[in-house]
This record gives sequence, C-alpha cells and structure tokens, in this order.
Amino acid sequence: MTVTLESPAVGASGGALRVSGAFAEEWYVETSALVKLFVIEERSLELIAWLEELEERGGAMFVSDLGRTEAYRAVVRAEPKLSGRVGPLLDDLAGVRLSERDLVHARLLQPMSVRTLDALHLAIVLGHEGRAAGIVTYDRRIVEAAGMLGIRTVSP
Repeated sequence: MTVTLESPAVGASGGALRVSGAFAEEWYVETSALVKLFVIEERSLELIAWLEELEERGGAMFVSDLGRTEAYRAVVRAEPKLSGRVGPLLDDLAGVRLSERDLVHARLLQPMSVRTLDALHLAIVLGHEGRAAGIVTYDRRIVEAAGMLGIRTVSP
C-alpha cells in the first residue's frame, strides 16, 4: 500500500512524502511532529527531509487515531482554511487503532507524572510489539518519559 501526503508544508518545498510497502524500520509520528507536516513551523522542513530519508532506507512512519484526532484539531486551529483538506490526508496515513490493551498500558504506565495523552502515545509505541523503532516527537515531556521507558526518540 502506498500513502502520499501532500500538504502545505510539503508542497511548499515542491515535493510529496510517500510511505509504502513492508518496512524494516517503523517510526511512530506523534502529534507534535504530525502537525509540522501541515503547518509550516520551526523544523518542519527538517522533519520532511528526515521522513524522506527514512523512506529511502526502506522505513516507514505510522500514526494513531489519537494522533490523527489531535493533529486535526491543532492544524485547523492554526490554519482554519485547511479544515476540508487535512482530515482526508490524515486518514490516508498508515495508522493503528487505540486498543483496550493500549488504554490499560497507559493507565499503568510509570511514572504517574506522565500526562494522560502522552502516556497513550507511549503505550501505542510500546504495544507495537517491538516493531516500532521509536517515536518522532518535538514534545520535551514525551522525550523525557520515552527515555525513562527505553523508547528511542528523534526530533529532526
């Protein structure tokens, strides 16, 4: 299956991000990074370049329903004119559904100081049965919590 993301941020650099096939390396893209694909922010272009390099290495990105929902709301808040376009683009990204197992894992995740939505993102990565290489995020709290849990992070 091939997923193509064309967004203002990607289109601004003249290219499109394609993610396809069976992957050697899968990275979970958390909301703070996902938004950068639609709204040009600091480090958006670096993220796009990193994801393109990931694809060239045979890797892929994936998102969750939680991330899609958070990203949609954040993008439309920042760029209301994208409200009709961002939903279908987010829906086309390879993704995983939040499971009961993820909810339980997030509820029990230590330390308890980790915020609820952050715990859910981390539980998704941990529950991806060792297939996730790590999490792409720009959220310092998630970076700190991921480090405590032994999850690799990248913030291109």
